[in-house]
Amino acid sequence: MVYTPTSWVNGVTAANAAHMNNIENWISATDQPAAVSVSGGSSGTATLYQPLTGIVKIVVIALNNFKTGGSAQNLALTTAFTTIGYMSVTDIVPLSTVLSSVVKNMNVITSIGSVTNNATISSYQTASIPQGFDTIQFQASASSAHTGMVFIVGI
Repeated sequence: MVYTPTSWVNGVTAANAAHMNNIENWISATDQPAAVSVSGGSSGTATLYQPLTGIVKIVVIALNNFKTGGSAQNLALTTAFTTIGYMSVTDIVPLSTVLSSVVKNMNVITSIGSVTNNATISSYQTASIPQGFDTIQFQASASSAHTGMVFIVGI
């Protein structure tokens, strides 16, 4: 949701129901975004929160004892990233970014000053995502359950 400012009257906002409802709706959407979840193929859940969906976007995904089964599992973003993103992860099932059903490569930081152009990111890594994406895809056949977090910010 994008906040739409209303007009000013003598330096003070017009106090009307529509204006106040717009402010409260924006605060509510930012403070308590709707959760999108997927159950693991073997165990646990991955829950996505996207509190900012305007030009700047933020995504937080919480994995709770999450383990994929024999097939990859997709988690669609509430609002797609259109240009670029930055991702940092903790203990996760390896994942990819996807745009229109096509896996997109990321620049995964492997050491100070060194990156690898790769389709997946694994636990405790950071990556630059040089294009838009609309889905997070957890890789199939995770070897163990993971409880961690994915943080993404971008445009």
